[in-house]
Amino acid sequence: MDEIDKRAIEILLKAPFMTEEEMKNTVKVLKQMARMKKNRGSIKEILDYWADQAYMLSMEA
Repeated sequence: MDEIDKRAIEILLKAPFMTEEEMKNTVKVLKQMARMKKNRGSIKEILDYWADQAYMLSMEA
């Protein structure tokens, strides 16, 4: 897991506390971050991975 992954997961862990406008902006940022990692899979797969990891971490707490 690299720094982009860690940052994206951290952002997703804060998502439940965001307003609708913040969420729209966050999705744009996450898609841009996923594009930087695109050589490792599709953008959708990367976003799904981050969401899964954030979910798993939130369930541990």
